[in-house]
Amino acid sequence: MTSWREYQVPELPETFWAYLAGLIDGEGSLNVYRNGPRLGIANTHKGVLIWVTDQLQAGRIYTKKMYNPNAKQGYEWQCTAYVIRRILPQVAPYLHIKKDLSLLILKYLELNEPLTVNSPPREITLLKRKELKAQIRGITSRGHEKGK
Repeated sequence: MTSWREYQVPELPETFWAYLAGLIDGEGSLNVYRNGPRLGIANTHKGVLIWVTDQLQAGRIYTKKMYNPNAKQGYEWQCTAYVIRRILPQVAPYLHIKKDLSLLILKYLELNEPLTVNSPPREITLLKRKELKAQIRGITSRGHEKGK
């Protein structure tokens, strides 16, 4: 497998992106942490997450710690910024609940691109990233309104 920096999105049908959007809207989480953006999809059916991993040829599946002994075992598929940057543009048109959040994450990732001669000063870029992170945290901390 290639390194995560060289990751290329496999050719996948539109139905896959629509299905993945449904998983992200229903079972997913998108947020920016100290070490960057992260996308996760939680599910008790590990087979679905294995399928996503196989299709995208990316991400990892983690076994979740279950605090309730009566609860069904949970799993979470996660990927980081390099994969998010490449799959979110494919998924975003099909998202409903997390569409605004996905667009903010993509803007945040654009600001993480390497600086060039024509880039704004580093201080401005850092300030914009901080503002976007605050907007993202505002959305993820209060959840989403029904029907949005």
